[in-house]
Amino acid sequence: MKTLGRGAMTVQPEFDVAVIGGGPAGGIAATRAAELGMAVILMARPRPRGALEGLAPRTVEALKNLGFARAAALSTAPAIRRVHWNGQESAANSEVLVERTGFDRALLDCVAEAGVTVVNGSAVRMKHDEAGWRIHTRETQGKTHICRARMIVEARGRRALSRGQAQICGPVTFSLARWYEGAELGKSFTAIASHCDGWSWLANLGDGRVSVQALTGFDNTPSGSRKHLMDQHGAIVGDILNQYRDDLGEHLTPLDEFFVRDASVALSNEPITQAMIRVGDAAASVDPLSGHGIFQAISSGLTAAPTLNTILNRPAQADLAMAFYGSRVKRRFIHQVKAGQEFYAEEKQWSGRPFWQERRDWLHREEIDHTVDEGNAPITLDRRGVVEEGFVVERDVLVTPANPDGVLMLDGVPMADLWREVKAPGTSLSEDQLARKFDVAPRQIEVALRWLREQSVTPL
Repeated sequence: MKTLGRGAMTVQPEFDVAVIGGGPAGGIAATRAAELGMAVILMARPRPRGALEGLAPRTVEALKNLGFARAAALSTAPAIRRVHWNGQESAANSEVLVERTGFDRALLDCVAEAGVTVVNGSAVRMKHDEAGWRIHTRETQGKTHICRARMIVEARGRRALSRGQAQICGPVTFSLARWYEGAELGKSFTAIASHCDGWSWLANLGDGRVSVQALTGFDNTPSGSRKHLMDQHGAIVGDILNQYRDDLGEHLTPLDEFFVRDASVALSNEPITQAMIRVGDAAASVDPLSGHGIFQAISSGLTAAPTLNTILNRPAQADLAMAFYGSRVKRRFIHQVKAGQEFYAEEKQWSGRPFWQERRDWLHREEIDHTVDEGNAPITLDRRGVVEEGFVVERDVLVTPANPDGVLMLDGVPMADLWREVKAPGTSLSEDQLARKFDVAPRQIEVALRWLREQSVTPL
């Protein structure tokens, strides 16, 4: 494993890319950049506190497929997710749980094994000049390293995205978390419940430990008082613990102090420049209610790597790559915001309370750029940035309401060329003829044509 700060090693102090932060977004951006031939260094300090996070099963599978099986193996078996929302109870979905301290360490081990230089520390000073970035890193043991990098990947999460750096901001939201012990042993489960001034997420690991997070708004905390935040959290936590008293028992006691963090929604006003690219929550932080935080981080890291490769190795296409990445970040952000607003709108018990009003209505339709609108427009043909062989290139794609980034290929069929063929006046080729024309199997043409019929508002 190639690292700095874990024994003596000889390493060139110049890198193509320096990743600042070691969560899933930064880790995946680093490994993918290394696989594309870039020299990469990643700097990350272990989490000082254990946090628990819920993942969709598809996220665990994605991590395994991307080479992070060791980190994915630390997740629990799927736990039933109980939902108390708008006075109704359901348990249709499941999620797996990971304790982020061990998960993040395993993730960094996978990153190092992929050929990335890993520093167990944090960047304390960064300066950009004509030659690139000069980065001072302090290890956990106190040693300082200096290296140079052509580009930086900012991957330090929400703390790297202040409201002053955001082009779109949601209502100020706090997450207050605490561990408890003494629960009755049994099957693990999670639960989400609405309250008059917020909502909560409970995770019972089945081994006697329970983690509870309560989310509440700034307007419910006079003068930003920490004491009032604690009182607010206590009320919300008390509600959900009482709801599950039969499952958890009567003897829960706190394991630690409350941990408070910002959980507000924000979109960076500059997710990418020719010197720096933001990934994960540092680019766009989504509402925890969506439950897609790590999945979004994975997507962000995967998109960042070919963008970096293009800017560094095909500078003539840098503007295309930057536009490609910026539009992807904004589209995904808007999609998640709209989904979150729909969840908040479904809760009608507290619809008149400030917390619920603000989160249901804060982003209005007129604030959404037409490039991220998901209306009922028909299929259109456009030239967009796409990823080919590790670079961002411009190609003809089909844009639909459900696929605003554009579709290049479907089951091996070039969709823009197929669209032109079937829409050309006087053309009525059979599926077999189209298959021969595009050198694919008839079954592939059948799949592509079916998709076109499903997407189009006009008959083919």
